[in-house]
Amino acid sequence: TAEDFWVSVNLSTLQLSSDRNLAALERILAHSASQADNVILEVTESALATSADGGVAALNRLKSFGVRIAIDDFGTGFSSLSTLAALPADILKVDRAFLSGLPGDAPAEAMLEGILEVARKLHLAVIAEGIENTGQLDLLRSLGCDMGQGFLLASPSPSPVLVALLASGARLQPPAGMDAAATGA
Repeated sequence: TAEDFWVSVNLSTLQLSSDRNLAALERILAHSASQADNVILEVTESALATSADGGVAALNRLKSFGVRIAIDDFGTGFSSLSTLAALPADILKVDRAFLSGLPGDAPAEAMLEGILEVARKLHLAVIAEGIENTGQLDLLRSLGCDMGQGFLLASPSPSPVLVALLASGARLQPPAGMDAAATGA
């Protein structure tokens, strides 16, 4: 159903720091058809680090409309853990760099496990980016990761393909040669 889907929108540093852009977003979110509770605004960790106030004021303004806030590419920027705790975030998107050597990279696995634990303590959902093999997927599942994205789970598709998929009620199929159970499909 429509309640089960959300739309993610990336915000750049310029968009986050522009009063004009924020006012335009607020007008869109205030419209009853926008279903703001099904919108996730994604801001990169580096965009937050380069904003004058860390972008916190802008994010709080936008969050007041009911949107969820995701911190994208987490772990690659310059913000500190104390900054993360102060952000009005709902979702942490762990950068693909933490998965690239997995499974088998003990330091990367320890970092990923630590990030997931911090996220749990802060009541943040987690999306792992860049899942490309079943070993990574199995490890993330064993660590209790909420969600994931990557070529293993689905390839980017043009909007007409996605609209047809959603209209049919079908589920995403695993890439050729992959077992449906391995991908969560």
